Amino acid sequence: MRYSDLSLPRALLSLIVAACLLAAGCSRDSPQSLLASGKESAEKGEHATAIIHYKTLLQDGTESAEIRYLLGVSLLRSGDSAGAVTELGKALELGRSKDEVIPLIASALLQSGEYRKLVTQYEATDLGSPPALAALKVSLAAAWARLGDAAKTEASVAAALRAVPDFGPALVVRARLMAVGREFDGAIALLERAIKQDPNNHEALHLKGEILALAKGDAQGGAAAMKQALVINPAYVPSHAGLVSLALASGDLAAAKSQLETMRKALPKHPHTLFLDAQLAYQSGDLAKARELSNALLRAASESPEVLQLAGAIEAQAGSMVIAESHFRKALQLNPDLPAVRRSLAIAYSRLGQPQKAFDALGPLIGEGATDGKALSLAGETALSLNDPQTADRLFQRAVKIDPNDVAIRTALAVSQVRQGNALRGLSELQSLSSSTPEATADLALISTRIAQRDWDAALAALDALAKKSPAHQGTAADIRGRVHMARRDTAAARKSFEQALAIDPKLFSAIANLVVIDTLEGRPEEARKRLEAAVAADPRNTFAWQAMAQLLKKQGAPFDQQRDLIEEGIKANPSEPSLRLALVEMHLQSRRMSGALTAAQNAAAALPDDVNVLDALGRSQTTTGNIQQAVSTFRRISNLDPNSILPHSRLADLYASQGDIKGAEASWRRVLELDPNADVAVAKLMELMLANKRAPQALALARQLQKDKPASAAGHLLEGALHRQMGAHGQAVLAYQAGLKREPNRSALAVRLHQALIAAGRADEAEATAKQWLASNPSDTNFAFQVALVDLSRGKLARAEDGFRAVIGKQPGHVMALNNLAWLMAKEGKPGAVVLAERANAISPDSPSLMDTLAFALAAENKTAEAFALQKKAVALAPDAPTFRLSLAKLALKSGDTALARTELETLKKLGQQFSSHSEVTALLKTL
Repeated sequence: MRYSDLSLPRALLSLIVAACLLAAGCSRDSPQSLLASGKESAEKGEHATAIIHYKTLLQDGTESAEIRYLLGVSLLRSGDSAGAVTELGKALELGRSKDEVIPLIASALLQSGEYRKLVTQYEATDLGSPPALAALKVSLAAAWARLGDAAKTEASVAAALRAVPDFGPALVVRARLMAVGREFDGAIALLERAIKQDPNNHEALHLKGEILALAKGDAQGGAAAMKQALVINPAYVPSHAGLVSLALASGDLAAAKSQLETMRKALPKHPHTLFLDAQLAYQSGDLAKARELSNALLRAASESPEVLQLAGAIEAQAGSMVIAESHFRKALQLNPDLPAVRRSLAIAYSRLGQPQKAFDALGPLIGEGATDGKALSLAGETALSLNDPQTADRLFQRAVKIDPNDVAIRTALAVSQVRQGNALRGLSELQSLSSSTPEATADLALISTRIAQRDWDAALAALDALAKKSPAHQGTAADIRGRVHMARRDTAAARKSFEQALAIDPKLFSAIANLVVIDTLEGRPEEARKRLEAAVAADPRNTFAWQAMAQLLKKQGAPFDQQRDLIEEGIKANPSEPSLRLALVEMHLQSRRMSGALTAAQNAAAALPDDVNVLDALGRSQTTTGNIQQAVSTFRRISNLDPNSILPHSRLADLYASQGDIKGAEASWRRVLELDPNADVAVAKLMELMLANKRAPQALALARQLQKDKPASAAGHLLEGALHRQMGAHGQAVLAYQAGLKREPNRSALAVRLHQALIAAGRADEAEATAKQWLASNPSDTNFAFQVALVDLSRGKLARAEDGFRAVIGKQPGHVMALNNLAWLMAKEGKPGAVVLAERANAISPDSPSLMDTLAFALAAENKTAEAFALQKKAVALAPDAPTFRLSLAKLALKSGDTALARTELETLKKLGQQFSSHSEVTALLKTL
């Protein structure tokens, strides 16, 4: 009877054991008997039972090289590769033959994904037995292949075949190399040869199945070969994994889960079982389970590129882009030849707002002769983000030549044409793609373009076409149609569209959120609350719904405790989700409950110790509560977790500066520049620190050194220009910025600074010529256009400023500050439409005190004093340290007849003395009371 067959109740079994011990009538098997039983179990493939026997021997004090060796072999066969390495290493130390042990250790390292460790330790190892040497060389070949070194892979295969001619496993690796080179028929012929020599060569059968399924399009034949491999070796991981992958590729999740369950029975502890479980959870949309499993995988195989790739994909899907970027970057450090990981890293950088890093990451995939159309297209999108439409167009053109039928690439090229000003050509191509392809990619791009142009009728027509063409997108079409109606301020039509979207897809949260907005606007707060409560009840893991409920409570003026309790309830439902924990910390910080923020951040860090966003919140909370050394330690921990991130060093720099540690602050800002030479904030802060300490020569030396050390970067020129501006040498600043543009001709920040320096130098005509030339070459650079409009506003050229802000909004309708500034300008001049613009800005970025201040100003200009007064109170509550907001509130209080509040606010402002620029106005207003 095997141990696993025992089925006595645990209590009865315990009594029997106790009675045996007391009576000394139950004797244990002898060491020889246990060893024999272990070997017998292993021969039957019952390695779990064998492991129990061997461990019992060791616990009883029986130590030998043979037991350690046999235990290591059974651990390896059962999938515990880490345990196998440990036990086999002990067997080696106790004198077991290297020829027996080292090939097995190599196999275990390969199994656990420790490729770099395997080649580092055993590349130069020589063994006396030709079969042992051949086996070691095959493992080395497989490791080199995973590390992307084709030459060393081939060299290791050749060494294996020299040791044992026609060595089956070596023939399999060589066949795999041929398959990588697309010599599929030759690879299959070589595999047939290996199978003929040894019909039980399960590795050859598996690879044959891979080639049949993936290269020959014979999924059925491929699956049959893999199943045959599993008959020979039920614990062969690649065949289990291959069958799961084939099921996933065909969209058969049920078959994938069934195959995974079969694998789990055969290999319950194998890392790849865990890997496939995580992959299946990820593809099934269960991100909480996928993240939990991937974290366990990372603890067991932190040097595996495949594990890092999957972990990165999971974190990216969960919205943790910083962690995803870290995983992708480490995977590429281990194996630079992973195109899919390189593309994922670029996407992560783009979502983190670092388009230059995204473009650089794609470099190896987009050079001359590149054949990766997806990478070229992604690089084109990144170039658009860098305001370089010409480069984008060239990249899209190259991508289309490689994949002329790829609708996504052709769509991106058409959008690029629109962005360059070729709207007619781009829209024509989008219309053509929409009508000629079954995919919805072009339709969605066309709809997005029409919305950006504020051509509502054309957008609605495109939405109708999408709904008719693709039933699967009817819910999406209805949802977007509702947003178009919202933009047209037709809430009745919008409500109807959103309700239609929910009837098609009841879980479409964007439609729910927009209906909540409409309910709130129409004075139906209870309906809004019930919608969100229903969304949470239907899916407690919907963190967006929890946050929307908290925001609704805040807008309704609910007590802080009620808002806090709601978020904490959401955290209980989503303990591994960082967004709600971060929202709780921010809620405490904004309400100036610093100790509460620290407690919330500490709880978050305990639950998610490696989440850099959580740690950042902890560091900020520690700073606000005066725990400076703890904050320093926290930010340093972030820099260790994410060595290439500038965030922790920026935080440390500000922290050091606030404590008077100028040397520490400078060192941190220099580290920021090392990581990102384009970090303008670091340049400005370094200059500020040096000038504040009367160290202009050192600042200039730093700028010149940066220019020397970073010949492709204009960071040093930005610093030099800013230094000259501070010293009043505007002409020298112009020269510095012009030199910088020679290094980085497309860098918008340089063009902005040059324009400002020319104005300051009294060279307005040159400034206008520079602006005109830049915008002609970079029509999509809304940042430059916005900055020029700001300069015009500051110089009192109001008509030109208005035209400039309107031009920015025309190209980027969601540009919040352009909307805000245009609203303020129109309200100041008494022009109609200011309130509408300010409301648009507030809708895009709600709860922003500065935007609320502008809207209040616009409302007051239209004599809507009561609304303005109420809104200004909210702005002051959100930003109590902003004196200009308090002054506006005092004026509105006077206008509303609330002299008590006006006096309170003005007395508060009077205490600021001359440091408040409007002190004289405050004094004058107080005299009127």
